[in-house]
Amino acid sequence: MQLERDSYYDFPARLTLSSGENIQISGLHQQPTYVNLLLGKPRPADNDRFIAEACKVAASVFHRPQPYVITPARRVYDNFRDGDAVEWLPAVACVANLRSSDAGLTALWFQWSYALPIEAEPLRQLLEIDWRSHSQEEEP
Repeated sequence: MQLERDSYYDFPARLTLSSGENIQISGLHQQPTYVNLLLGKPRPADNDRFIAEACKVAASVFHRPQPYVITPARRVYDNFRDGDAVEWLPAVACVANLRSSDAGLTALWFQWSYALPIEAEPLRQLLEIDWRSHSQEEEP
């Protein structure tokens, strides 16, 4: 499944969650996952910091305290001499402002390429969001 055409915006910006809730993407921000990696290869602890940093970016871009984080796939490619893993996250951090008629949510996921479409696994997890539990009430 991909985004559905939104009648208001007249471009693909709408999702129907598994719960039946209709939401629209009203904003999208993307940046390289490793924009602040100056040199070297990331370790698991580094990636934890990159995810935390992406959460701060998400909060500042869409002015919500904590985004809903789609757990990224981590790829181990090698090991350092000390035994710690060389671990890569997908290359692009994606932050979307999601809205229904009365609620909103900021979602954060990682994928291997910029822009749309949303890759299969992050999209599957987005569609499974328990909207009523995680969204915040907003003025229509």
